[in-house]
Amino acid sequence: MRGKHEMKSPKPHILLVAVALIAALTVGGTIAWLAVSTNAVENTFQASHVTSEVSETFDGNVKTNVSIKNTGDIDAYIRVALVPTWQDDSGNAVALPASLDDLAFTGLTGSDWFQGRDGYYYCKEPIAPNDDTGYLFTKAAVKTANGYHMDLQILCDAIQAKGGTAAGTAAVVAAGWPVAVNSDGMLSAN
Repeated sequence: MRGKHEMKSPKPHILLVAVALIAALTVGGTIAWLAVSTNAVENTFQASHVTSEVSETFDGNVKTNVSIKNTGDIDAYIRVALVPTWQDDSGNAVALPASLDDLAFTGLTGSDWFQGRDGYYYCKEPIAPNDDTGYLFTKAAVKTANGYHMDLQILCDAIQAKGGTAAGTAAVVAAGWPVAVNSDGMLSAN
């Protein structure tokens, strides 16, 4: 019979290409719509700053009432190195060994501090932002007369103390401090 056409079924690969094209257009259109209509998300994360500074007074050439202020914005553990050097009248360091034994301390460490096995002095409790530690010492006077002046440098170091015992322990371990963080958040000799 003429005039009648048999309908042939489409070949499978043409059907597959058509389905892939429809999927691509759908996914592409959705992504384009999301890109145009989605508001940007602002990152509100703000890193904390851990900083500290030495607070001290002088009575003539005697250093007094030394404490450390947490100038950061988060609770901090604080440690201090005491570095003595002899200087001439011009303030130049001289090649004469100096040690803490050349000084007479009053109240060194007190009840708020302890000396670690690394020679640093550690404040036992975490210090809140803008607070000071207890006095590391109340007076340091030169007890050895040798014609030079003593320069006692106080170098402070602080690390984050917020986040509980596990976070505090991780912070002191990461910093290499040879101390332990007790269950109450206080530092103790290791």
